[in-house]
Amino acid sequence: MARVLRRETKRRGFLAASARARAPGRRAAAARARAKQAEAQLQFHENQVNTAEENSAFGSWFWDLKSGEFNFSSNAWRLLGIEKRARAGLTDALAERAHPDDRETLVAAIRGQVDQGEAYDIEVRFLSEDGYRWIRARGYALRDKSAHVHAVGGSIEDITERVEMLEQLQKNEEHFRSLVSAAPFPLIITNLYTRKVIYTNAMANELFGVASDGGTLKTPDFFVEKADLAQLRADLLAQGYSTGREARLKKINGDEFWAFISCVLIEHNGQPCAYVIMHDQTERKRLEDELRQRAQFDVLTGLYNRQTFADLMADAVRETEETGEVFGLLLIDLDRFKNVNDTLGHEAGDQLLIQAATRLQDLSPESCQIARLGGDEFAILYRRLDSIPAIEELAGALISEISAPYEVIGNMVNVGCSIGIAIYPWHNGLSNELMRYADMALYKAKELGRGQYFVVDDRLTEEVHERGQLQQDMRQAIERGEFRLVYHPRMCARTRKPIAAEALLRWEHPERGPIPPDQFIPIAEETGFITVLSRWVVQTAVFQLRSWMAMGLEPLPVSLNLSAADLMLQDQAQEIGALLGELEVPPSLLQVEMTESSLLSDRERVQEQLAELAGMGVELLIDDFGTGYSSLAYLHQFQVHKLKIDRSFVQRLTHAPDALLTRQIVEIGKGLGLCVVAEGVETASQADLLTAMGCDELQGFYFNKPLDLAEYQALLEEQHEEGAAPASGTAQT
Repeated sequence: MARVLRRETKRRGFLAASARARAPGRRAAAARARAKQAEAQLQFHENQVNTAEENSAFGSWFWDLKSGEFNFSSNAWRLLGIEKRARAGLTDALAERAHPDDRETLVAAIRGQVDQGEAYDIEVRFLSEDGYRWIRARGYALRDKSAHVHAVGGSIEDITERVEMLEQLQKNEEHFRSLVSAAPFPLIITNLYTRKVIYTNAMANELFGVASDGGTLKTPDFFVEKADLAQLRADLLAQGYSTGREARLKKINGDEFWAFISCVLIEHNGQPCAYVIMHDQTERKRLEDELRQRAQFDVLTGLYNRQTFADLMADAVRETEETGEVFGLLLIDLDRFKNVNDTLGHEAGDQLLIQAATRLQDLSPESCQIARLGGDEFAILYRRLDSIPAIEELAGALISEISAPYEVIGNMVNVGCSIGIAIYPWHNGLSNELMRYADMALYKAKELGRGQYFVVDDRLTEEVHERGQLQQDMRQAIERGEFRLVYHPRMCARTRKPIAAEALLRWEHPERGPIPPDQFIPIAEETGFITVLSRWVVQTAVFQLRSWMAMGLEPLPVSLNLSAADLMLQDQAQEIGALLGELEVPPSLLQVEMTESSLLSDRERVQEQLAELAGMGVELLIDDFGTGYSSLAYLHQFQVHKLKIDRSFVQRLTHAPDALLTRQIVEIGKGLGLCVVAEGVETASQADLLTAMGCDELQGFYFNKPLDLAEYQALLEEQHEEGAAPASGTAQT
């Protein structure tokens, strides 16, 4: 047993010794296996890196300075466009492939890295098969514990596409800036959310008085009313644009001005921005204010004008209906005023009218409203009148004061006045009829010997009723053939030849003789008979055009005066179009003249009718421009072709402010693409001055009075013969 144990112990010792003898070999084999596995894994990762680099525009390199081990990834060689080679001579090869302008930068970066351990990050161009490509080269250095450089490495990246994209973006940016800078109007670009001003062109800088870079301004800095800015922003967010809005803006120095603003939503640098165009409307607003002032007030005296006074009368009627208060109307006409004009001239007459207006204002109670109706005729609306004696007392005081001497241009002159008085509601229930009562009372006062006043009485009331008879006669006048058309030529300002004519209505009463239009037209408008007259005018004019065409003549375009009431009729435009079509008269031979107030009475309906007429080829003229609403904005809403400057501007061309205003109206009319016509031309100097201002057409007694049918037809025949003369003359030559 003991022997067995000894043998077993001996065997185990032998095995242990054998195992100890074999252990170093097994460890070495395991180490070799692990090294082989690590090498395989390293190769796998290297292959992964190379594969990733080959599918990108990226390469890498490394150089151990101590061991001399030098490694460039395959993609690095490919990106540099050179073959694999040893470290020696590589710098020269790289410099040779680099762009001449980049060689010095490249060589300096490599030497600085190797010699001093300096890192670099440069962009250089290397020659490739497709030409030079941009390469971003980055390098680093590793130092040992002694701070000596023992290894260097780096990366190479093809950034050609990025550089080209940046260059294109820069070109686009420069092009964009050039467009902004060269825009022929003030233009700014602002960020929609930060509201910071991004761009301003030179015109915007000048308009707002800012530096060329716009500083740190924001959009709210320019707006007087923040509600205007809020509305523009809401439009942009809702629909991407704003077609135009008038707003009050302010400059850096605080000065305010009006501008017409249009904007559109754009994307800039990935941000929503507003591209804003502005047009300075200060001059237009100033002109509108001046025209509106002229439309509401008398230019010479500063009193209310006729139109405004009519509105005040209508307001007084409504107030009386609500409160029962009585008001009086005084019509005042200066006596012997014409003598002053004839002997001392219009300047003296103007001075006298100004002084007379001042006296009326000084004497009238505060409840009175005073107007100059025209010429030497004034009116006073006596509000809250408590008795007839009160208004008679005022009339007596006015007659006494107006009759006192005046000093005009160094001369003492005397005039008097006559006054007609009517009381509302005693003398009628309508303000326009009250004016007629007062007008007839004025004539009665003059019949009494001037320097008198007359209050409407029962006898005068009877005379007013006679006007009702005139209304009845007017309704029968068409059937009796008492109405006729006369034609007032419009002349080309340059050639002074007739190019069109305005058809005017005349009434020959069988018993009373000629009835002036300013007497029967107001009656026709008040009674609604004006639409019947207008239809007769249209039909007569078109039939006459057809007749001239049948005679072989070449008729000039004829313009007809229509009111808003005419265009408010159902299918009025269609009726005119049907008549033109039936008689085969070109629509271009027919024109329509309307006043500003007519255009605005029922804008939507009138605009619809005018658009239909314009669509046929009928031209629209704005008559008496400058005496009505006088807003240039509405001209955009109607298809207006021509603008007729009111005769009151022409008559006062020698007055510098009026001449300047007339010139501005002409310039704005031309700027809107409109033909500008001046009416009321009575002298050669007026014609020449208006032509120099740029008027296209002239009309007035200087050229012709309104011609009856025979006279106007003779003019057409003469033009027809003159038109044929050059042909025969040329043949003879």
